[in-house]
Amino acid sequence: MDVTGSIIQIGDVYNNNEGTFTKQEIVLRFMVGEYAKVAVLEAHQESVDKLAAFNIGDQVKAEFYLDGQDRAWNNPKTGKDRYFNVLKIRSIELVGDQPQAMPQYQAPPVGHAATAPTYTPPVMPTTGSVDNSDVPF
Repeated sequence: MDVTGSIIQIGDVYNNNEGTFTKQEIVLRFMVGEYAKVAVLEAHQESVDKLAAFNIGDQVKAEFYLDGQDRAWNNPKTGKDRYFNVLKIRSIELVGDQPQAMPQYQAPPVGHAATAPTYTPPVMPTTGSVDNSDVPF
């Protein structure tokens, strides 16, 4: 499955105490018809490093799969088992119109001089007095 949307949140990287598990969540806002929806997607292990290339506001296409573990958490308040599903990122890439980097200056080709407008400063009087009566301050 895949979804195309805008990144609205990037979670912190989580590592377990043993250092054997790493994950990070991102939240995407996408449209279904005329309604905005959100999805929390998780990157695990090596995929976490790939998320460092993305920023909030980026338009991305994320391919993911549904992962449901075959174990339950027993809620002590209700005594009932609770199951969880995770949308795991398989791949993610930028799409659409992204902000472009500022254009870099390119020197003119060798043998061609850059043509810039010339500026000639005003000539100030070197002798005599200057009438400052029309200066507003």
